[in-house]
Amino acid sequence: IILKEDIIGLGYKNDIVNVKSGYGRNYLIPTGKGVIASPSAKKVLAENLKQQAHKLAALKAEAEKKAEALKGTDDIRQATAEIVKLQAEWKKIGSVPRKQSDAIWQRFTQACNYFFDERKKQNKERRHEENENLEKKRAIIAKLNELPKDGDRSEVIGKVKELQAEWNEIGFVPFKLKDKVFAEYREVCDALYGAYNSRESRARMDNFHARVNSLKGDGQKIDRERDRLVRALDSRRNELQTIENNMGFFSVKSSQGNSMMKEMERKISRLKDDIKEIEQKIAVIDSEEKE
Repeated sequence: IILKEDIIGLGYKNDIVNVKSGYGRNYLIPTGKGVIASPSAKKVLAENLKQQAHKLAALKAEAEKKAEALKGTDDIRQATAEIVKLQAEWKKIGSVPRKQSDAIWQRFTQACNYFFDERKKQNKERRHEENENLEKKRAIIAKLNELPKDGDRSEVIGKVKELQAEWNEIGFVPFKLKDKVFAEYREVCDALYGAYNSRESRARMDNFHARVNSLKGDGQKIDRERDRLVRALDSRRNELQTIENNMGFFSVKSSQGNSMMKEMERKISRLKDDIKEIEQKIAVIDSEEKE
């Protein structure tokens, strides 16, 4: 019997098998699962297998040509992805006689290995570059840590901005360390800005105390100053509420969305500092009026 389909425990499609007469005539042949292996049927089978082998060999040869053609691309990453697809297609094509497939298989595997070797080479070069970038960023963090927190504000903050611009020009670092090194960088930057902002805020409050003292006895001017501060306070609070509401519409799944989210968080922090300072100034005026 020539099997027309795979049958568990008996054989695969196109196999010629021996079965009991009753099983063949009463089940396999009537159900179309097999035909009698007559000389003519065997001849047809042989021709069909020969044609199928040629067809499959042609498909594999086409896959091999596609793999070879990819060698001309500069995008190794994309080419490697295409190679993986071609490997999957190769497996789906099925087997062909060894004498037809060996040469094609060797050329195909050589083409595939070319891209895998190139990807390894690029990955090695990328890791080397990322490690160099990591050292550059650590060097910037070290320079930031050396800056004084009690020096001339314009000079120190100017240097901070120079180092931040230099940081932004540096490329990627190893993925597993990127969050850690950025956190270290952000911490030292925040500490420097915080120190000088705090000192500047104290200076502004001292100047404000002096100004309020100079207005003693002039109730109208003090009232106008308080009204101005209240309007500024309302404006800052409204702006803060708007930004906090808008944050819910941003996606942090992309690098751009994550960057915008961080910028909004920094703006919220600045607004809260402004609100706190304005509230302190209003409190100064109120305490002076009570006196």
